[in-house]
Amino acid sequence: CSGFLRVFCYFFLLRGRMKAWKITEFGSVDVMKLVDDFPIPEMKPSDILVKNKAVGSNPIDYKARSGATVVPSEENPRIVGWDAAGVVEQVGSEVVGFNVGDEVYYAGDIMRRLGCYAEFTAVDYRIVGRKPKSLSWSDASTIPLVAITAWETMKEDMVVEEGSELLVINGAGGLGSMAIQLGKQLGLTVIATASRQETVEWCKKLGADHVITHREPLAP
Repeated sequence: CSGFLRVFCYFFLLRGRMKAWKITEFGSVDVMKLVDDFPIPEMKPSDILVKNKAVGSNPIDYKARSGATVVPSEENPRIVGWDAAGVVEQVGSEVVGFNVGDEVYYAGDIMRRLGCYAEFTAVDYRIVGRKPKSLSWSDASTIPLVAITAWETMKEDMVVEEGSELLVINGAGGLGSMAIQLGKQLGLTVIATASRQETVEWCKKLGADHVITHREPLAP
């Protein structure tokens, strides 16, 4: 915010209310209602309060809206949304490494806390990163969850080692795109699959060593 908008934002912050897409029942996208009087989340000592500039959309978001989270109600409305990027507005007493005004991105925890489809989100600083200056707000908001998923899969579940080969199914998808890049950073030989010429080129641009077009026969 700047000028009048900045004053307007602080007005909402001071009165403890914010705009948000809330749900009071499970269902389709129609259960999401835009309101301007949702209570700003209460902060824990290890939290930072982020004013969101952009939010991402993931399959887990519609799954949460459809039933995979705390049951919402009129008395206990919920906010979905996992990935976001924004500016730090407040910091808790136990927060280290972050200050008001820092540009950050994060994947929250909508299974236990309110999500990011709102003006403000309270999130533990230990799961927050500094937004790369080379990324726009919208680009940054698409990264956290797929990056975490790809990293945990390769480093904690698969325990890949430098020089190994990695097969990435659907290399041009959100998770696949991140897996290709992380795989190359880890020193792997990355083999990706794709279905169209443009997605084949995208996988190569991301660094895939080999791309299999799964619409064509594998054998000559």
